[in-house]
Amino acid sequence: MRKIIEGPADWRGADLRASTDWIHEFTSDEIAEIENALCAAKVRRAPLNTLTKEDFPLPTVWPRIEMVD
Repeated sequence: MRKIIEGPADWRGADLRASTDWIHEFTSDEIAEIENALCAAKVRRAPLNTLTKEDFPLPTVWPRIEMVD
């Protein structure tokens, strides 16, 4: 049996095509923040699987990422 999904989880292709409010285009400042965090992580030379949120500081971008969670 299939249950019809309704509410916020009811995503339809036509609806997504008709709206861009679900898309976030990063600003140049946000991109720079991501690049700086990447550079800082690379300098540590730590294995990827050991990096934590604290090793990849994104003070401005992180709240945007958490919204998706």
